[in-house]
Amino acid sequence: MRVARPRAKADSLVAADFYAYDGGMRFSAPALADLIKKAHASGKRWEWSVTNADTHVDCDLAWITYINQGSVEDATGRQATAWLESAVLRYSDARWHILFLHSSRASTP
Repeated sequence: MRVARPRAKADSLVAADFYAYDGGMRFSAPALADLIKKAHASGKRWEWSVTNADTHVDCDLAWITYINQGSVEDATGRQATAWLESAVLRYSDARWHILFLHSSRASTP
């Protein structure tokens, strides 16, 4: 039995023309995967919990906005944080593919 690599699984979820905005930068799928891999290797860990999801579907397009509550942990400790995120998906080849993802740290009230 062959086990799928995490990168191959992630690649199957995104469209060929996927990109993301995160941390004030634009990332392709491979660049975003590399960024996450390097952060994990340096000891960073994230904990996420999606809340307040607002979803919409129109034929072969869908979009979602949500608040991502969680924390970031590294050698300096754990810091609670939240992100405002959104994604656009397209239905093709009998499944949904992520076209675009946007993530911004939420302001503290």
